Amino acid sequence: MSNMKHLFKQMVFLTILLTFPLTGIHAQITIHMKNKPASEVVKQIEKVSKYRFFYKKGLPGMNTPITVEADDQDIETVMGQVVKQISVSYTIKGENQIVLSESGLSDTNVDKKKSIKGTVTDTNGEPVIGANIIIKGSSKGTITDVDGKFTLEVPDNTVLLVSYIGYEPQELEIGNKTVLNIRLQEDMQNLDEVIVVGYGTQKKVNLTAAVQTVDTHDLENRPVKSLSEMLTASVPGLNVSNASASPTSEPTLNIRGFTGLNKSEQPLVLVDNVPMDIRFVNPNDVESISVLKDAAASAIYGSRAPNGVILITTKSGKEGKLTITYDASLQVAQPIGLHESLNGYDYAIQKNNALYNNFSNPVYTEETLEKLKQFVNGEITNANEILSNGKYAPTYETHGSTDNFALAFRDNVVNSKHNIGISGGTEKLNYYGGVGYLKNDGFYQSDVDWMKRYTTIFKANTQIAKWLNVGTRMNYNRQDSERPRIMNNSEDNGDKGLYQMLGFASTLPAYDDNGSPNEFSILPNIKGDAGTFKTLTNEMLLNFNTEITPLKGMSIKADYSWKRTTVDENQTQLIFECWDADGTPKASRRSPSSEFIYKANSYTEYHSANVTLSYTRQFGKHDLSGLIGYNEELNKYRFFSAKSSGVISHSNLSISTTEGNPVIATDNLYTWVTQGYFGRFNYNYDNRYLLEFSGRYDASSKYSPDTRWSFFPSVSAGYNISQEKFWILGKYIERLKLKASFGKLGNNSGDNYTYIPTLGINSNLPVIIGTERPKYVTIPSILSSDLTWTKPQVIGFGFEAGLFKNRLHIEYDWYQRTVHDQIGPAVQLPEVLGTTPPQQNNSVSETRGWELSVLWKGDMGTLMNSPVHYSVRGGLSDYIGYVVSYEGSNSGLRDQWTAGQRFGELYGLKGIGIGTSAEELSQYPMRRSGWQYQGDYIFADLNGDGLVNQGEGSVWYAEGDRSFLGYTYPRYKYNLNLAIDWKGFSFSVLLDGVGSQKKYVANRMTMGDQNYLSPSYFDLGGYWSLDNPNAFFPRFYAKGTVGSNDLNVVNDRYVFNLSHLRVKNVFLSYSLPQKCLSFLGVSSLAFNFSVENLCLIYNKSWNKSLDPIHIQNGVEAYPPQRIWSFGLKLGI
Repeated sequence: MSNMKHLFKQMVFLTILLTFPLTGIHAQITIHMKNKPASEVVKQIEKVSKYRFFYKKGLPGMNTPITVEADDQDIETVMGQVVKQISVSYTIKGENQIVLSESGLSDTNVDKKKSIKGTVTDTNGEPVIGANIIIKGSSKGTITDVDGKFTLEVPDNTVLLVSYIGYEPQELEIGNKTVLNIRLQEDMQNLDEVIVVGYGTQKKVNLTAAVQTVDTHDLENRPVKSLSEMLTASVPGLNVSNASASPTSEPTLNIRGFTGLNKSEQPLVLVDNVPMDIRFVNPNDVESISVLKDAAASAIYGSRAPNGVILITTKSGKEGKLTITYDASLQVAQPIGLHESLNGYDYAIQKNNALYNNFSNPVYTEETLEKLKQFVNGEITNANEILSNGKYAPTYETHGSTDNFALAFRDNVVNSKHNIGISGGTEKLNYYGGVGYLKNDGFYQSDVDWMKRYTTIFKANTQIAKWLNVGTRMNYNRQDSERPRIMNNSEDNGDKGLYQMLGFASTLPAYDDNGSPNEFSILPNIKGDAGTFKTLTNEMLLNFNTEITPLKGMSIKADYSWKRTTVDENQTQLIFECWDADGTPKASRRSPSSEFIYKANSYTEYHSANVTLSYTRQFGKHDLSGLIGYNEELNKYRFFSAKSSGVISHSNLSISTTEGNPVIATDNLYTWVTQGYFGRFNYNYDNRYLLEFSGRYDASSKYSPDTRWSFFPSVSAGYNISQEKFWILGKYIERLKLKASFGKLGNNSGDNYTYIPTLGINSNLPVIIGTERPKYVTIPSILSSDLTWTKPQVIGFGFEAGLFKNRLHIEYDWYQRTVHDQIGPAVQLPEVLGTTPPQQNNSVSETRGWELSVLWKGDMGTLMNSPVHYSVRGGLSDYIGYVVSYEGSNSGLRDQWTAGQRFGELYGLKGIGIGTSAEELSQYPMRRSGWQYQGDYIFADLNGDGLVNQGEGSVWYAEGDRSFLGYTYPRYKYNLNLAIDWKGFSFSVLLDGVGSQKKYVANRMTMGDQNYLSPSYFDLGGYWSLDNPNAFFPRFYAKGTVGSNDLNVVNDRYVFNLSHLRVKNVFLSYSLPQKCLSFLGVSSLAFNFSVENLCLIYNKSWNKSLDPIHIQNGVEAYPPQRIWSFGLKLGI
């Protein structure tokens, strides 16, 4: 009911918002001009409004003096004054274009017409199929046929607009012509697309490093809580992993897979060249996103970017009047793949059967089974039995039927997002501001499962002189959250383990007949009775920047940033009780055994300064550009926490009101500093031969003075072979660029003060001195004096191509990342050393992979005289990682790496099937000693030694009877985005898939155990019995972590195949036409509908009821979610 009330309030709010423009916003333009030429009047209208005018040179009347007086009037009223004084007519196109023409050429005032014919070809003389031919100033037109030909009736002296995707539009004055031969020129806008790179920008056509941009249109109105979630399936090679859908969880980002020994570390995220937490980046404030994948692209950042870089550029103000935008969305979220328990009676039958299989006595008597059947059928309502002593009967005499998952999770929650943006400026000053609010409630049936986030940004730029520009940027962000404590005696906020507790005996009620929580019920924990985790994060950033342009082609930039981040944590752990039938308290099995209050505060202060000098010069066909710069960073961190037990009152939770003796306090302080000198040089000859050198000389305070400085160079080259005169495939492949790169990077993500030995401080010396055990210190460990950077080295090759009149764009990259000098195990030294040897830089790993991007843009002709544009974007990527060298690897032990060993491999036994008879079982060796019965699973003896085992010597390459099953991480990841635009409508579908991934998860939720069973297991075929010989699962036992010991062993029969294809997002929007906007008095208004995680097109897992993401996370964390979103975008 509370959700419905909240939804109603949000709908009322949006209704008021929609009616607001009708009642208060009609005026837009204020202009006062007397006896000024009409051309100057329209220029002034452009300055004070968003509208832009288009008319042919020499249009009669534009030099005629006119007078226009308007105060807060709409465009129709203003233009009404104009057309009354001169003989012109106007047509409003789109949201802000006004086309002026001679009076008499409108659609309704055309008297004389004639028929014209024509042919449209490209620069190679090939016909252009589906080109749009429109009469300027009207909506009438046609399209070309398969031969590029068209026929159209037009008025005399008309002007035709000719356009096609990938080509520059043309305006043609017909005059007396009746036959036209039109040749379209290639649209160079795509070739001249500017990409944001490290400390600057480059044209995409001249780019030689592996850099890709994210289409920010794909991010619009995605109903997720953070920008990182929106990046899913946006760029091949950018891996986004979601561990949970809880209100506070955030995905992890990774570029190109393994970054070390089975590690996949996150990239550097820079927002306007300043490191920021990506969760505080409001997608509505984003102008562009560039992903720097290889060392050639990120070497200029040196040790800051060993794992790639994500460059986010926020919006800036533009010259023009003040514009205000507002967008809002209501989001209805639903959990996906929630479990369901068997009813109490069926569960009790299976429990008894499992005990029988285990040669144990049943726990549910015939009397209890009968009462369970009556309860399920609704014949009785009490679940508890009361004994003669006034107490409740034992667990196995309880006869309820409870689906704890239905009680723990809501069917849906309603959340919302709101964003406001302002921008504007003059020729000398521009500004942009944005405010965002996000409310995200979780699925728990609880008031302590929520998160709220607030983001603000303000940017301003001032042109003080022609050669001097100064700017500033300010951010303030805040996140507030509260989550319940699920696990006992834990200081980690996590949902792991909740499913195991919810999946307990379904015969037990969540609440006993007297209203008390059952002693096994986890619902009080969900509601916060066991304590909560409250976290408040504040982030503030100030940036000042300036640019000086003393000479043509020269730019000097400098900026300084200060960022402060504080995190306040407030944790409680509380004991709660339940009550027996007679009202006496008794301990809950789910309550913590002790109470405490824990408070912590962390403070991070970050400073950075950058100075760059760039120069660009062109000599004939030679383009030269260079950049040099300096960067310095300072990071200070301090942490303090206090913990006290003995909570006196649950209504006043404070450390000062506890009995803790003593209060345990701890703190932590550290500082790190980096310095770097960097440079980049680019050479371009005739847009054919491309060369780039970059490098950085870096220092980190984390290493000793002798090893802290290092140089990280890179080089990349490109060859636009399609620009050569000998290129004969231009008819089909208009653009082809070959590229190669090599670079070295550094990684200083290790611990601070690695070269400084420290004494260990301890309490309670093992020896009594006097009457006490005093505190004492221990000698420091031996440190390696030459411990230094981990050094990734990357080589890459690729190509970019444009085909079929540049409608098809293809980009392919292959790479190899070799990570040298990783910190590995110590070299073994004689025992006389007397202590542990120091770690050293002695390990090497390697990652190889490839990425493919494809983009097709085209037209589908016209529908109701309006063109239909469409695009198809796809991506595919894959990688593997393996060990090159590792200290002591000759032993081949499984608990340490061996050269040649690949990361993420999964090995398991090969299954033959369920043994249905003693004769069949006797034909195969047993996996375990002692016994084997009908219904047990039979595994193959692959090596023929008469045993079924996992090899000897614990070496990874001697797997015994285990065989390779696959990889535990996603391989062959692919995505497909389909988009169509027509007459204000936009529709898109985003598909996201995994080609290969295996995961073995054996726990209560996936295989079932003696305390939990789900109807889904029986939908699959259930567990083997004499009455069910064709079962899916083997014989069920009442012991072990799952229902059968055979399921505890990794095997090919019950391994999860996580290959799938998901409809990640469906989006539909409609933008109101200009006539409606003028009536409403707004500049833009659009409505949208979106669905996230709509469905799975295919899913190769044997358990279709579980989402592959949930299986990947062990089916223990917060469930995945499907989100339905309804929103609007308003511009004023």
